[in-house]
Amino acid sequence: MNKQIIVDLVSGFLGAGKTTLISKYAAFRIKQGERVAIIENEFGEIGIDGELLKDAGLTVTEIVNGCICCTMKVDLLTTLEGMCNDNPPDRVIIEPTGIFIIEGISEILNDDRIKYTHKLCGVVTVIDALGYKKQQHRYTMFFKQQILYANRLILSKIDGMSEAEIIDTIDALRDIVGNVQIEAKSWDDLTADDWDNLFASKNNDCDCEHTHNHNHHQEEPTHGGFRGITVPCLRTLSKPELNDLLMRIVTEEFGDIPRAKGFVPNDNKGFWLFNLVGEQIKIVKATEAERDARASFIGINMNKNELAKLFS
Repeated sequence: MNKQIIVDLVSGFLGAGKTTLISKYAAFRIKQGERVAIIENEFGEIGIDGELLKDAGLTVTEIVNGCICCTMKVDLLTTLEGMCNDNPPDRVIIEPTGIFIIEGISEILNDDRIKYTHKLCGVVTVIDALGYKKQQHRYTMFFKQQILYANRLILSKIDGMSEAEIIDTIDALRDIVGNVQIEAKSWDDLTADDWDNLFASKNNDCDCEHTHNHNHHQEEPTHGGFRGITVPCLRTLSKPELNDLLMRIVTEEFGDIPRAKGFVPNDNKGFWLFNLVGEQIKIVKATEAERDARASFIGINMNKNELAKLFS
């Protein structure tokens, strides 16, 4: 293979909006004539976001039930190595779990199996502008690590925020990262130059050596006690019923659960797609496609049996 495959990494804490950003970014790259592949890593037992990316017509490989910075590292290496075939993609976009340890990406891409065939370019962290304060204080390690090791940051969920609120968010982030570029434009307004700049390497020359590699993690990361579980959704629920159910989860009745998502049967023989991020709840009709009714949760000290009863 004469030309190296470009690798872009889109990080961000649980529910920040990584999948949405990747969908838009991949569409931009495809319009530029590139062949794009996506690797979607879910901490839970079964993927949800990969299914949504596939709905958008994108080529997705899913790695589930663990994190690619530790337990699923071999799976990631095998997937990347397998792309070096007769018709490799021009670019692969990796979406790790929301509790990914970014500094591990250099070690992965410097593995002898892929160090000459792949090169890291963009390392972008998505910041939930609505939830970052709680995330920063409650999940400090993941929040700060994903910010400090990114090339650039981009704010999500800014629609409806005032200019003053956005500026306050940027100022708070700068107290942590200093002069790193922070993109605060509506994603629908991003131009070709914006996309190119956002995913440029720090040195503007995609080089997998550019990220920090301090080897802080000599042992496998523990992920702060987080685990992922998935339960089947057997109950047919109305939108208000589902919202009430999710509100119970927000109150931490079933554990500390900052992220939940899934497909729940509705009264019209279709599915609700729900997303829970902290105290933010969003429920919409899923696109008309065949679904496995299931809910995925990431959290600490979760009661799996009681969560399963909610949806059965």
